[in-house]
Amino acid sequence: MPRSKTRRSPVAYGLGILGLAALLAGCGAGQVEPVTEQGNGLHGLYLIVFWMGFAIFAIVEIAIFYMAIRYRRRKQDDESLPPQIHGNDKLEILWTTIPAIIVIVLFVLSWIQITNVQEVSADPGMRVEVQGFQWQWTFSYPDETLSNGEPVQVAGVLGEAPPTLVVPVDTVIQMSLKSEDVIHSFYIPQALYKLDVVPGLDNKFDITFDEVGRFRGQCAELCGLSHAQMVFFVEVVTQDDFRAWMTKTRTAAEREASGGDKCKPEGTKVEVAAKNVKFDKECLAAPAGTPFQIVFDNQEAIDHNVAIYQSEEAQPAGEAALFQGEIFKGPKEVTYDVDPIPAGKYYFVCDVHPTAMKGTFNIGEPEG
Repeated sequence: MPRSKTRRSPVAYGLGILGLAALLAGCGAGQVEPVTEQGNGLHGLYLIVFWMGFAIFAIVEIAIFYMAIRYRRRKQDDESLPPQIHGNDKLEILWTTIPAIIVIVLFVLSWIQITNVQEVSADPGMRVEVQGFQWQWTFSYPDETLSNGEPVQVAGVLGEAPPTLVVPVDTVIQMSLKSEDVIHSFYIPQALYKLDVVPGLDNKFDITFDEVGRFRGQCAELCGLSHAQMVFFVEVVTQDDFRAWMTKTRTAAEREASGGDKCKPEGTKVEVAAKNVKFDKECLAAPAGTPFQIVFDNQEAIDHNVAIYQSEEAQPAGEAALFQGEIFKGPKEVTYDVDPIPAGKYYFVCDVHPTAMKGTFNIGEPEG
C-alpha cells in the first residue's frame, strides 16, 4: 500500500519560520548591559527598534511562505493565469500608512534620546578634562586642585598599565575631550556611547554612572602605530570612597610636585632617558647660578628632546624656553650644555610630546 501523505498547514510552516527567527533573536542575549542613565535610554530605544524590526520580519516571512505554499501550482492546474486584480485602494492606504507611522514613532523616540544624550549641564556634579595623545590618555580634575593651583591628574604611559579614571556613582560628570595631535575617539562600551577627540575642538558630554564597578574604555579611532594600546579603565565608586581616593591622590601629587626628599642638586651633571614616550624621571635637579649639563639618552627611534620652561603652561602657550635642547631621533645619547639658571622651581618637557613627557626641574643649592 502506498504511504499516506499528511498535508501540513501553511500556517505550520510559517510558525516554524517564526520559531527559527525567535531562536536567532535569542543570540542577542549576550548584548552589553548599560551602566549609565544615558546608556539605559539608548538601550531601551535599541530594544524598541529591534522588536519592531523582528515583528515586521516575522509577518513578512509568514506571509511569503503562506502565499508560496497556499497558491503553488498543482498538477490539475491548467496553463491559464488566475484572475488578475489590479489596484486596491484600502490595501494601498494600509501599507502606506503603517510604515509611515512606524517611521514617525522611531523618529520621535530617537530625537528624544539623542537630545537627552547630547544635553550638557550648566552645573554638573563633577568635571573631568580628558586629553588624548599618541598613544594614551590624561585625566584631569579641574575642581580638585593642588596647593600650586594645578589640577589633580591621572596620566597614562605607553607600555605601562592603562590609566584609571575614578569617578563617583550617581553623579552628573561632564567630560571635556581634547587632543594634542591627531583624531582619537573616547569610547566606553558599557556606556553605549563614544565621542571623537578632535584637535582644536573641545567636545563635551555628560554621563551619569548608576552602578559601582570597573569598566573598560578605549580609543575607537585608528590613530597610529600603538592605537591598540590606547586603553583605559573607569572605576566607579561610592562618594565616600571617591573622597578617600582623591585625598590620597592629592597627597601623592603634592609630594611629587615638591620634588620629594630625593630631588636635590647633587652635581653639575643631570642624567635622564626617554623610553615608551616617557621620561624615566619625574623630577630633575641642578645647582643654581652655575652652568650644568643634561645627559639625555633617547632610547626610541622617534624624535625627543629636553627643554626647560618657567611654568607648566609656558610651552603650550608658546612662551620661550629657558633652555631648549636639540630634537633628535634615537637610539642616541646627547649631552646638552645649559647656562646658569636662577634658583627656583621649573619644568622640563619634550617639545614633541609635551603632554606625555614632562616633569619638575628644581634649581637650588647643592647638598653639602
